[in-house]
Amino acid sequence: MRLRPSAGNLNNRVSEFAASGLFLWFTSNTGQNMHGSIVVYMVNSDEITAWYASTRQQNGWVIDKTEWIDKMVVEKWFPIR
Repeated sequence: MRLRPSAGNLNNRVSEFAASGLFLWFTSNTGQNMHGSIVVYMVNSDEITAWYASTRQQNGWVIDKTEWIDKMVVEKWFPIR
């Protein structure tokens, strides 16, 4: 896995890498920062969908916010305890 600063990825488009695929991006140092993010891109021919979820430490880890996906779906896929 190759780590790069986010600024270096701003002009990249997932559709440039594959006509079909699932791309997952996540923050580093989540435990140390007590906060993290996940971004998922799904590419299927000309259709691209994406969603975002953030986590934070609050008496245990919780899904904090979501965009373009229901929070309960993310909690089911990533059961944080």
